[in-house]
Amino acid sequence: MIVQGIAFLGAAAATALFLPGLTPGGLLARLDPTFLADLRGLLLRSPFPWLWDAVLLLLSAPMWTLPAAAGILVLAIAKIRPTRETVSWARWLGRRETKAAPTTRKTGGIRRTLP
Repeated sequence: MIVQGIAFLGAAAATALFLPGLTPGGLLARLDPTFLADLRGLLLRSPFPWLWDAVLLLLSAPMWTLPAAAGILVLAIAKIRPTRETVSWARWLGRRETKAAPTTRKTGGIRRTLP
């Protein structure tokens, strides 16, 4: 997960370096000029018309902020999420670890209990 977070941050740096004035709204307007008007009409007719203000804020932000935010989010999740090697599932679930009952192994016709 750390690799993905670093990749997002690298994409943000490349976007800031090579496309400094680009915004997501500007890119969408270039790709489909009617999309923003359709999206605005759809959101204003929905039960959540206040959502248009949040979408407008995201569309007017510099383009590099989107992959930078995604990279920071992925790195934060990777930092707080335990891995299988460091934390057992019993501890993760909040249970106390218990020793499993000894198992037996058949070797040469004799059944032995493992320590």
